[in-house]
Amino acid sequence: MTPAESSPVARWATRIVSALLLSLVVLAIAVLVIIPRATHGTALTVLTGSMTPRIPVGSVVVDRPVDPGTLQVGDIATYQVAPGRPDYITHRIVKIDTSKSPAQFIFKGDANRGPDMRPVPASAIRGKVWFHVPYLGGIRDAISTAGAGLLLVMLALIGYALAQLTSWLRERRSTAPAASNKAATDSVEAAQALSLQLLVATFSFREFEGLQPDQVAALLGADLLDRGADQFTIAIAREQHQLDQFDQFDELTQHLLALKPIALQRSEPASVPACGVAVDSALTDTAPTTEGCDVTS
Repeated sequence: MTPAESSPVARWATRIVSALLLSLVVLAIAVLVIIPRATHGTALTVLTGSMTPRIPVGSVVVDRPVDPGTLQVGDIATYQVAPGRPDYITHRIVKIDTSKSPAQFIFKGDANRGPDMRPVPASAIRGKVWFHVPYLGGIRDAISTAGAGLLLVMLALIGYALAQLTSWLRERRSTAPAASNKAATDSVEAAQALSLQLLVATFSFREFEGLQPDQVAALLGADLLDRGADQFTIAIAREQHQLDQFDQFDELTQHLLALKPIALQRSEPASVPACGVAVDSALTDTAPTTEGCDVTS
């Protein structure tokens, strides 16, 4: 593959990677910041495998505030280990003891052999798990551990991704009108291309008593080609498909034959732009000519 051929591929690959990176960043911001604040919930990183395979290690769980009275056995919720300590456990509820006030909950990790050591009072429950995102917690912890250096690298990558996407959008905006105009021009040219033929008829004056040749031509939708002492010649231009049935005495031919022409001829078809067809005064069996535009072959 030549450099010229590989360059577009490399550009597209870079843009795809940039778009994926930017999507991941937007997802991370939404999960870690926007959604928790909008729902008054919390986003917590899973540090152990007690809930595997349901919730893998390194996932981020998003909790929503919940009325403990609405919780049921089987729900996954987060509780605070002890008042005043930032330690939280996210496990599944396996039993609810409503005989005590407040009610007490028994939690158990899906991967653990037995339930948690202590019953959990309703007042310690911080929320019900809404959803989780695998591996996002690991990324957050890595950024926190590495400090400002890794954060700057991430910001640089985000900036690069935004630059690539902006460049792609500008390129699309610049090329789309050109492509649209070219397609429109091609469509117009195709629509304007006509395959024309002429019916050339010579009549005697006596067949049209009281009418002048130009009046006859106007009535027939024709052009007056020649006017002599006792006869005149007209030409009728039509698209080829309108004259294909000439030999089968179509309506146009029948009208002309009914007028008893001295001669009736048909030209060979010619492809011309539809920008105003004019008929040369010396034309008989030749193709039509045009004024102001080139005849296409």
